[in-house]
Amino acid sequence: EGADWRWAPQANYYYGPFIAQAEYTVSAVTALAGATKAEVRNTAWQASVGYILTGEKATYNGYAPKNNFNWDEGQWGAWEIGLRVAQLKIDGDVFPVFADSASSASEATSYGASVNWFLSKAIRVSFDLVDTRFARAPGFKSTTNLLIGQDERALLTRFQIGF
Repeated sequence: EGADWRWAPQANYYYGPFIAQAEYTVSAVTALAGATKAEVRNTAWQASVGYILTGEKATYNGYAPKNNFNWDEGQWGAWEIGLRVAQLKIDGDVFPVFADSASSASEATSYGASVNWFLSKAIRVSFDLVDTRFARAPGFKSTTNLLIGQDERALLTRFQIGF
C-alpha cells in the first residue's frame, strides 16, 4: 500500500595506495501487523579506510598486484590493511508492535579490521576481525537464549576467485 523507498548516497576517495569510503542509508518500509500499519525508517552508515602495503594504486574497480604470487621468485602479490566502523539503527516505532522489544536489538555498531592478500587480480584471501555491540530495545529482558543477549566478536575468512 505505501511506497517503500531507500536513499543511499556514498563517497569514495582514492589517493595512491590509500582508500576511503563512506555511505549513509535511510530505508523506509510500510510495516503491517494485523490492522496496524506504519511507515518505519531505519538508518545505517559505514566508513572505512584501507591502505595497500605493497604500493599498488587503488581504484574504484580494484587493482592488480604489481607481481602475482610466485613462490619460486619470492613474489607475494599485494597486501592491504583496512579499518571499518558501521552502525544500524532501527526505527523506535517498530517496538513493540512490529518487533518484540523483550528480545530484540534496536541498534548495532560494529568495528572491524582486515588484512587482504591478493595473490593475483583474480585470487584473494581475506581475514577480518569484527566486534559488534548491540543496543537493546526498550523493555529488553534477559533471556535463556544466550545468543540473543550477547554482543558478537568474530574472525571471518574468505577465499575468493574472481572471473
